[in-house]
Amino acid sequence: MALQPPLDTEETRAERPLFRFAQVTDTHIIDDQSAEILRATIREINEERPDFVLFTGDMLNIGTEGQYALFQECLRALKVPYRMLPGNHDLGNAGDARCYTEAFGPLNSSWEIAGIRCLALDTNNTDPSPENWHGLVGAPAMAWLRDELARIPREMPLLLFTHHGLVGRPEDLSCDVANAEEVLALFEGRPLLAGFCGHAHRLLLNRWQGIPFYAAPPLSTSRESIGVPSGFLYVDVFPRRVRVRLEIAA
Repeated sequence: MALQPPLDTEETRAERPLFRFAQVTDTHIIDDQSAEILRATIREINEERPDFVLFTGDMLNIGTEGQYALFQECLRALKVPYRMLPGNHDLGNAGDARCYTEAFGPLNSSWEIAGIRCLALDTNNTDPSPENWHGLVGAPAMAWLRDELARIPREMPLLLFTHHGLVGRPEDLSCDVANAEEVLALFEGRPLLAGFCGHAHRLLLNRWQGIPFYAAPPLSTSRESIGVPSGFLYVDVFPRRVRVRLEIAA
């Protein structure tokens, strides 16, 4: 007997995600060997074919030209679109964004997909001391965010991406942005679906005003993942929510 086709009703269509993306973070590439986990993950992502990949920073260990070249070589194998935002290690923990901007363009970016506006916000401080790797949304990034939000209709759903976490506890780095409250205040009354970050080297979920903020674990063999194995996230985005799945690196 022939199988019946799946029901195609308004209710079932409403449950289908608008799009899916992969979040990859904190690979801390040092050399060819440490890049192999990223190569393997890119092969897996190429089979899954999400709508895009988001790299949320610290892809490199100290942001040298050689590490940038190695990371870009890995990216050339990726068969889906990708988006970038910088982490403190990509800038050498010293606020030097020259290599990053030459390779990937502006530190902040915004794009729309399926009626959702995505905001990738730079959270790196400009302190030249490599000991100060904590987050701060500086004046240029704050001005960019205010201007961008002013252009976006207030009813448009949003996703927010950062490297340093905005919501949680300083002790586990889920909140490691000095002016996080100032940043979050700009989203008061906006339909923010979720926030995503890296940096904490943990899989964490915290909430701000009921809105989920996720920290993804590192995809790395050179740095420890705390509490869960090394891996990355797949995120299904619906009109009013997100669904997150951890993929453990093979």
